[in-house]
Amino acid sequence: VCPDGRIIFEAGLHPDLFGPVTDFLVAIAEPISRPSWVHHFQITVFSLYAAISLGMSVEEVISDLDRFSKNHIDPVLRDYIQQSGSRIGKVRLVLRRNRYFVESSDLSLLRMIEDNSKIRKCKLGQIISTTTAEVNPGAANSTGEKADPQVVHMFEINSADVETVKATAHREIRIPLLEEYDF
Repeated sequence: VCPDGRIIFEAGLHPDLFGPVTDFLVAIAEPISRPSWVHHFQITVFSLYAAISLGMSVEEVISDLDRFSKNHIDPVLRDYIQQSGSRIGKVRLVLRRNRYFVESSDLSLLRMIEDNSKIRKCKLGQIISTTTAEVNPGAANSTGEKADPQVVHMFEINSADVETVKATAHREIRIPLLEEYDF
């Protein structure tokens, strides 16, 4: 495992680990090349997004990398995984009553997105703060009980610029937007 997120897997060294290691690497990294004996992968924010979407935690990604790796995981890569993983799922692109909003309970992440010049051009108005009870009255949690209100920060974007906002957040800011529809 290299500090820049490249992973070189020597497929023939441990045949008994081939299956579990390959499954893990496919879940957390993008395959670059996979000839017979040496497979190359790259950890990216997108591959981490996929891993976390599959139910893996950041801690599981790091501990399994430690377990399967021949060398120690560089602190720079460890920090990258923790920082990128901590942002995943924290910012949403929500369609509500035919209007698009970028929203998060983490104001600092929302401001980071808002500070981008391309996204700033797509904004309609300023950041507003409200509670989830005001945004989605009667919302229930996973057990069916009424959910406790939380503060949500959001700004509206022009519906014609949705793809620009999504692409900019992913590629330039490295914060993938979770898409939701509130009907």
